[in-house]
Amino acid sequence: MKDNVGLVAGTFFDDGPVVVNVNDGRMGDVVEVDLKKLVADVIARERLVFPTAADLPESAMTAAQQSSLIAAREIILNNEVQNFDLAGGTTNGIGSDFNLIDANNNPSKEKAFFDPYTRGGKDSDMTGLNFKDTGRMYLVPTITSTDETSLRNGGKITDKHATLIFRFQVKNILDLWEWRTGAVNVTAKDIPAVQTFFGDRPLDNPGYSAFKLSGAVVANQKNDWLDVYRVEQRLKYLGFPAMGTNNPAANNTLQEFKVNGTFADEEKAALQLFEKVVRYQGSGSKARFLVPFAGADGMIESVTKTEDKNTIDWLSAYNAPHWMQFFASRTPSSSEPANAPIFESSNNQLNGWNNQQLGTTRTAHGDLKNVELYGTSWMFDLMAAKQFAPTAWVQNDSTFMGSVDANLGVTPDQNAPSGVIGMHNTHDLGMAMDLDVSHYVFPENQSYINNTARQIVVNAPVVNRGHWSIADAQTLLDTMINVPKNSQGLALADFFSLYTVTQKAGGSRDTLASHIKGSTNQEGVLNALFGDGTQENGLINGVIIGGNSIDNPATAVDERRNTYPDMRYALNQLGFRMGVIPQDNTMPSVQNLKAHQTHFHIYLQPPKREGIHTTNALMAADVGNTNVPVTSFDTPMLLAAATNTITPEIVRKINKALIDTCTASENPSYVTGHKAFLGGLSPGFSVVNALNVRYGVAATGSVKAAIIQQPAHGKIAMIGLDDQTYPATPTEVFEYTPEKGFLGNDKAVIEVTVNGQKFRISYVIKVVHGDFGNACIPAGEDQGALTPDVQIAVEDMQFLQDTNAPEVATSWQSLFALNEQLLNSINLSFADLPAGALGQTTGSSITLDTNAAGNNWFIDTTPGLNEEYLPTSNPNEWVAKAGSAAAGKMDMLTVLLHEYGHALGIDHNADAHDYMGTTLTAGVRRLPTPDEMALMQHLIAQAKSGLASSNTQDNVPNPFPTLPLGGMSLAFAGLLQRNRYGSLNAVLNNSTLTQYAVAANSTLTNGSLNNGNG
Repeated sequence: MKDNVGLVAGTFFDDGPVVVNVNDGRMGDVVEVDLKKLVADVIARERLVFPTAADLPESAMTAAQQSSLIAAREIILNNEVQNFDLAGGTTNGIGSDFNLIDANNNPSKEKAFFDPYTRGGKDSDMTGLNFKDTGRMYLVPTITSTDETSLRNGGKITDKHATLIFRFQVKNILDLWEWRTGAVNVTAKDIPAVQTFFGDRPLDNPGYSAFKLSGAVVANQKNDWLDVYRVEQRLKYLGFPAMGTNNPAANNTLQEFKVNGTFADEEKAALQLFEKVVRYQGSGSKARFLVPFAGADGMIESVTKTEDKNTIDWLSAYNAPHWMQFFASRTPSSSEPANAPIFESSNNQLNGWNNQQLGTTRTAHGDLKNVELYGTSWMFDLMAAKQFAPTAWVQNDSTFMGSVDANLGVTPDQNAPSGVIGMHNTHDLGMAMDLDVSHYVFPENQSYINNTARQIVVNAPVVNRGHWSIADAQTLLDTMINVPKNSQGLALADFFSLYTVTQKAGGSRDTLASHIKGSTNQEGVLNALFGDGTQENGLINGVIIGGNSIDNPATAVDERRNTYPDMRYALNQLGFRMGVIPQDNTMPSVQNLKAHQTHFHIYLQPPKREGIHTTNALMAADVGNTNVPVTSFDTPMLLAAATNTITPEIVRKINKALIDTCTASENPSYVTGHKAFLGGLSPGFSVVNALNVRYGVAATGSVKAAIIQQPAHGKIAMIGLDDQTYPATPTEVFEYTPEKGFLGNDKAVIEVTVNGQKFRISYVIKVVHGDFGNACIPAGEDQGALTPDVQIAVEDMQFLQDTNAPEVATSWQSLFALNEQLLNSINLSFADLPAGALGQTTGSSITLDTNAAGNNWFIDTTPGLNEEYLPTSNPNEWVAKAGSAAAGKMDMLTVLLHEYGHALGIDHNADAHDYMGTTLTAGVRRLPTPDEMALMQHLIAQAKSGLASSNTQDNVPNPFPTLPLGGMSLAFAGLLQRNRYGSLNAVLNNSTLTQYAVAANSTLTNGSLNNGNG
């Protein structure tokens, strides 16, 4: 008989039915049901006499309870359950909401119940396994045609439910196998609600989760069933049709594929449409569906191939595009004429839009012509955002003039199937749309020869020429004459209302934040839906407006039409490059082209791919008096600024400011000539200016700069002093001169001392051929003699702690020197979290409770000193001194460390004294050990190398979040956990489950740490 002493808390075995639940299925996923794991939890609770998971979730247990449950469950999983069976093959309970994947992909539901598809504990374990041993099966939520229509029209799907009866064998207390029955309730859900923007969803749950494939998914060849189902279900949920199949000219309606585990030509067409959308460019093969190119061929040949991995990553992205129908179909009544509209003229989700694509116009052959009202959710949300542009620009409704049709029956103008009319070159992929101008410029004024006098905007007093700004845009509009039947200013304002919502600086994008409801990280959602807010990376990257300016000698027809020179001039003044085709991640373009006198043709570009985030929370329990007043503070950064302390967090932000300054489009990013100033004026001024202007920390004393490392291929020399650091002392100005004939990369290091604090700045210097133009050449110098161009930017910045500080500060100093390469951004905010919650982490966004669950926060502005704490017998743990500012309060440093660990995907540590432990007492601080810090240096160096290489691979996302902690790079602290033999392991847990830690009672026993038992 097996020895279960210490685990079995009861004296009986409950042989009643086991009821388990899988409530977290997502509509766009294949739902995994691990019966073995589920029943092991139930049986372990029975033996320990614990309440059910519904009454006592693991997240609410004490550390001792968790430890007991984990140990009991592990024994049961490994040795005491077997022979899973779906009740002899009955299908009762599954209904029509789900399909069970069969091991041989048999289409019969009944046969699937005899032999379900299974995999092992690792998703890649597939061979030689069977369901009776693993207890693991896979269910696919059924997305009906009605569901699909709802999704494409901007709606959501109601929950799917199924109950499956099963049986299994378990060892009883006599160590004998006996049969038990069970029922598993499975639920798949869509997003909680549809918001103003269809893509505005919870960052950790956009209706599906990330997946990996075990191998290739290629049409008409043997593939793994689960791999195929995962791709099919995702494409079905995202709404992508089998584009261009089944004779488009004769069947210009949406063509659907079946989610059945067989990857055929229809699935290939849907995947190809998706692949081309996420790689869309406004010209060439990447603008057309029927022209193949690498990575957009409708098949995944290898999970390691760069282009195929890009496809998989996009299928698993938070902001993966959905395929949508912008205006719903309608069925004309019998009393309506034969050419009655078959599509609605408006959409309640697209306020301020009229639809011109009504299905009422036919070609000479009788085919419906104006049916181009399909496209991506990125376009749909752009149209929805227009209503939040400046009021003066949205007084009139905009007219939607078309995107792409249902099955490429009329849209393609190049490489079109036989019988296709061919109207548009670059509309095929739902990433280009037409905005009508005929409401403002009548047909007689769209003709070149009948055009009224040109409207003059050349002398408009534009302030920020070459960049977008609402003020400059309005100035340009005010100079344009708006006369009856030729109101080009109003037409341009209509386009501006779309463009400005994609722009952060000088635009309206920030006004959209209040309409983001799916996540508290509004900025993250806006970046995912509309681009990062810059002109280079915004959602709109090009526009065509205006017809031909000259006759086509090949035809006898006069093709001259209004070219709208003033509209294009105004756009050029606002940063649009004139007369070029759109290119990704560059300033947007504007040009005129044949037949574009009637509309703006607007090109989109895919936003940067955003991964699905994970959510974790740190909980407090038994926190005592919950009526303790909230500590008065905003954030540690503001607190530091108020006390005139230069904290590592400020250093991190200063570095970003320096990089922003040194890479701005104005000088001194590029300097034509043999020499270049470092940091614009001086390194010292850059630091002082960032401290004074941005963070309110006054630099009133000495500011000194010194050369630490001369460049290998040039020389740095001081050329004078800069008094712009007033009231601080003037500081040195340096100049870099490359060796004669040198072209390539160089590096220099300057150390700046401000208010006694040291900053070490590394500069990366690039010397290239002189091709940046003549704007920066010093007056009076010979242009022909100045051949090299020097580009200088901040590569790294280190905050150097006082080396005379106590020994504990020296340990932290090793981290200060590592931070900037890995740090990027983290959103830290405060909110009144649910009772007992100290903090919650979603992706790289951390929310802390306003008063630490009633304990108040201790915010340490000198975390390297630990002067408020006394050491304990555990070198990783300190306890607050009686009467100190930290006594009786939750240490924010410890809580942030814990939350950063979760942001990395790190699970709780069973060691209650580890910073990732599940208990926390007020007045206690936990930090990594010096050994862990030393190992962290090694890991961070490895990560830097990995990130550098990964950044060259087709926008592969950073595998590690970059997390600041007051400027200290602790991104890898949580990876370091001691094993039972005392050595250090690096562990990473990618669990997406919400995790909780329970705070111990805030009353500390033996708080003075005098000699006592235990």
